[in-house]
Amino acid sequence: TVTVNPVPTASASSNTPQCSGGTLNLTGSTDIGTSFSWSGPNGFTSNSQNPSISNVTTAASGPYTFTATANGCSFTSAPTAVVVNQTPSA
Repeated sequence: TVTVNPVPTASASSNTPQCSGGTLNLTGSTDIGTSFSWSGPNGFTSNSQNPSISNVTTAASGPYTFTATANGCSFTSAPTAVVVNQTPSA
């Protein structure tokens, strides 16, 4: 008997642009993922499907990728671009 497992699909999005000091919310969407991972700028990693980064800085700007894994098969989304702008001082 041969079992062929489907490869999950995944996509990534965020609430960008943000101002420094705000909260960046990353959203990972998948059809059959059972485990998740995110990677991004400044050494960011997370195993949450929808992580948040509080008090975000401009160092968080750049591409983030989301990977969904199910039944030993993984799929990594196209990178989602995040922009964090410096909050102007009054």
